[in-house]
Amino acid sequence: MVSNQLIKTAYYVAAIAFHLVLLLTNAGNYFHGGTPVELVAMQGVAVVISMVAMKLFRKVGTIEKVFVVLCALIPLFFVIASLVSLLGK
Repeated sequence: MVSNQLIKTAYYVAAIAFHLVLLLTNAGNYFHGGTPVELVAMQGVAVVISMVAMKLFRKVGTIEKVFVVLCALIPLFFVIASLVSLLGK
């Protein structure tokens, strides 16, 4: 079984990379120059980040829970906004 430390490290790397890609590139931004493939890839990564955050939330200490939630907020919002946009059409 994979250790909690390795899972936490992978989670933080993926969450920070997601934020950097979303904020510094047009990837995932279909309405401003991104492609549909980039949008789907970013949604997939956002779903994985959100699911891992829910799993990690039970396993980390009180102080680290704040960081887990903060790192998952933007990806979770990205997924919810995409679903609302999809259902609104």
